[in-house]
Amino acid sequence: MWCIRSCVGSCSPTAISRRPRTGCGRWRRKSCGTRWTKRRRLRSAPNELSRGRRHPSASRVSAPGARVPHLGSRGLSIRPAHSRGGECCPLGQSRLPEWAVRAGSIRLSFFLSRSGRVHDQGDSATEGRAGVLISTRKKALLRTGAALVVLAASALPAGRADAAAALTDVGVYEGFGEGSAVAMAPLGGTGDQVVLGGRGLAVLDDNSLKTHKPRWSYHWGDFPVRGQGGDNQWITAVEPLRDPATGRTDQITSTSENELIRFDGRTGRIVWRRADAFLYTFGDRLSLVSQGAGKPPAIVGEYGTTAYSSADGSPLWTATVPEGDFAPGWVTAAQLTRGANPGVVFGAESDCGPGGGPDCTGHLFAYSGDGKRLWEVKPGGQTTSMVADDVTGDGLAETVAGDNQGHVSAYSPTGELLWRVQAGEGSVGAVAVQGGRVYAAADDNVVAFDAAGKRLWSQPMEGQVTKLEPADLGKGGKLLAAVAVASRVGRFVAVDPDRDGDRRTWQSTVYGRVNDFTVGTWHGRRVAIAGANDAVVHAVWADSGEPAFDYLGHSWVTGVDSGRVGQADAIAHTDDQGHVVLSDERGTELWRRWLGGDDEADAEDVVFADVGRSEPAIVAGGAGTQESGVVRAYDGRGAELWTGRAEGRIVQLITARLTASGPKAIVAAVQRGGSSGVAAFDARTGATLWEHMIGSAGATLAAADVDGDGLDEIAYSSKPYPPDTPGTFALLSPSGDVRWKQENFEIRDWLTVSGGAVIFGSRSETGSVAAVSAADGAPRWRTRLGSKVGFGTLVPQRSGVAASTDAGEVALLDAATGRISFRTRIVSEAATAGPLTLLPQGGGDPVIAVSESGGRNRTKVHVLSLDGRVLATSPRFQQGHGIDVAPTGGGAGVAVGAGLSVYSYRYR
Repeated sequence: MWCIRSCVGSCSPTAISRRPRTGCGRWRRKSCGTRWTKRRRLRSAPNELSRGRRHPSASRVSAPGARVPHLGSRGLSIRPAHSRGGECCPLGQSRLPEWAVRAGSIRLSFFLSRSGRVHDQGDSATEGRAGVLISTRKKALLRTGAALVVLAASALPAGRADAAAALTDVGVYEGFGEGSAVAMAPLGGTGDQVVLGGRGLAVLDDNSLKTHKPRWSYHWGDFPVRGQGGDNQWITAVEPLRDPATGRTDQITSTSENELIRFDGRTGRIVWRRADAFLYTFGDRLSLVSQGAGKPPAIVGEYGTTAYSSADGSPLWTATVPEGDFAPGWVTAAQLTRGANPGVVFGAESDCGPGGGPDCTGHLFAYSGDGKRLWEVKPGGQTTSMVADDVTGDGLAETVAGDNQGHVSAYSPTGELLWRVQAGEGSVGAVAVQGGRVYAAADDNVVAFDAAGKRLWSQPMEGQVTKLEPADLGKGGKLLAAVAVASRVGRFVAVDPDRDGDRRTWQSTVYGRVNDFTVGTWHGRRVAIAGANDAVVHAVWADSGEPAFDYLGHSWVTGVDSGRVGQADAIAHTDDQGHVVLSDERGTELWRRWLGGDDEADAEDVVFADVGRSEPAIVAGGAGTQESGVVRAYDGRGAELWTGRAEGRIVQLITARLTASGPKAIVAAVQRGGSSGVAAFDARTGATLWEHMIGSAGATLAAADVDGDGLDEIAYSSKPYPPDTPGTFALLSPSGDVRWKQENFEIRDWLTVSGGAVIFGSRSETGSVAAVSAADGAPRWRTRLGSKVGFGTLVPQRSGVAASTDAGEVALLDAATGRISFRTRIVSEAATAGPLTLLPQGGGDPVIAVSESGGRNRTKVHVLSLDGRVLATSPRFQQGHGIDVAPTGGGAGVAVGAGLSVYSYRYR
């Protein structure tokens, strides 16, 4: 497998090398900001008349936080995360491997299938590049590509600002994304708590498993409320640190933004924070190096050569990297001398270019704990894994290193080569030392050697071992291994080195690739905890491998809706791990269900719908298998009511009145390869009413009664795919027949219907809003706004449509003529105007709520009157692009996506 590493130093082009750090299980960022990662599927936005979603346009790929289309089944993304130390490499300088380019073209049809969706005409909605706001009754939800925020607004007097208006925190369903780093430590109370590092930091206890709320948490943000919302940064390593002065256990963490932070373990308060530490560890342990009796330990981490004080974060000393090498990819504390001051061993990587080679060897070098150079060696291969521990039993640490040619080497505490053996044909992905034995992961095996390098045994692991660590598991064994089976399936395996035959005592399947693991105590019993890249914390009892609990760190939100369950407002959302989740407004999880399908399945969208019962059902849709879709309806308690099937993955859901009696039907956009269409399901039984494949990938739907007969027609648009092939614009009857169809190259980002016209936002001709006759598709009007028009919503009180642009403007247009009533710029910096919706106001005209998105850390909501005056602006919060919205039920409000979390606020 090709490992990809990003630019170095003065932003040289991306280098691609065979660097199987734990078997290429993760791609590492070097000193420049750009970072390649395995990416989860992109979420984006919704559509007028449906909660839709689409990918950011290609024109914005180079913006901070932007992503590129799918490359391969799960794909790669370039995420320019700017370091504070200098500028990032230009995106165009990054070189993709040939296989990635081929895979990208193959997956373009799937990329287009994510582009847009719509709500039924009973709501006011919009879709576009980033997402949609929808308002029904008095509240709304807005979904970003990763999360939700729920805002509830009091009745703002029409036409003037309310100076007393403020956001009041109601609750948060908090997300952390990937389980990049985990630890267990006693942080107050009884027993150990779980520390989860992902796109933020969370401490989990028993109550967290019931409410899905962490004991305390930390995210990056400007909004000073609990739970800051996930964003595009990672906690890359966590390390417990007991403070002898206070008796408490604190947490030392590193982040992907070159930060080093110490947290008070009991409260989450930041003790100190250093923004230029450059410790990029990503799932490995930070090394705490003793400085002697009575002195706080120093902190050393991967890809850094500076030791920092754990007391205040100040730098203590810096190692010098051998000429021609990168910063060390492996760093570990090591007892190299008999004194109380241990050393630090670094493993640096040579700048060898693609593929490495026999001369690509890198360096191993060691420093004493107080910063004095001890030794340096040049191994016979490029180091791919390293550990320092006592192999010979003399109390001092030997350094054991695996390389890219399948060798394992052992070096004395003074750097002399003790032995070098062949562990396998491929790269050695992990090494460990325990009880005078050396263990190495190579060629899907764990191989054991004695202290002299003699091979003892080889244990097949049925997958690539990406991490290997000694652990006291009781009867479960003495060695833990993380095994990658598939892109989203891994195993957590316990090995007993002293058993005969199969030495695996237990193995537990993890939904996702294991990034990190740890062992601690839970309810007085040893427990092993794994953090996975699919946002899962997976806990098993260490002695048996039986499940203890799972905790989902909340993945990318794919759809959201809300309604009344019993006597309370509830919010339903789906995520790209295939889950359907119902929570209350305060963020307490009520239930979670698996939509079903294979391990690559996503849950794509969700709606509250009338299914002929006393209360609405939660209906979710997604991918049942690779080439089929599933729709499932659940009651308010999470019991399944029915299951429907489609010949293609379901990527959008709306409701529409297709018959004169009974509840509205469930209407879905269906993706089948490079084609898309519409399928309708009976809301009471889930039976398929009709299915019609009509166009290319990337469908956008809207449902409304355009001819006045009481039944809804379906407006449909698909993106041009392949790019030189026209897309489809059509109107379908309630029975699925095509009333009219056009084939052209126009890209429509949202649809709505008003006054017998289908109105849409278009990227054509530098951005415009246009209308065609709903009767025959004939053009009625087009108004050019000079910038991409990503979102729109009906304003019945003005017989118009409000639209927002990438230039940061909001415009109100007459639905009959396209004449502009007002045009207001809501942002003063390089930001876009995003999703927008109407908020009803008691006794007066509604107001327009619009999201501003300027990238990470720059998201606000603005409230405008119907004459274009800005009445109120929310505080800034996190990550507002990629948004979906839905009504919350009770009082006037607006919801805004922020990272990976679901927030509830009220305006007062």
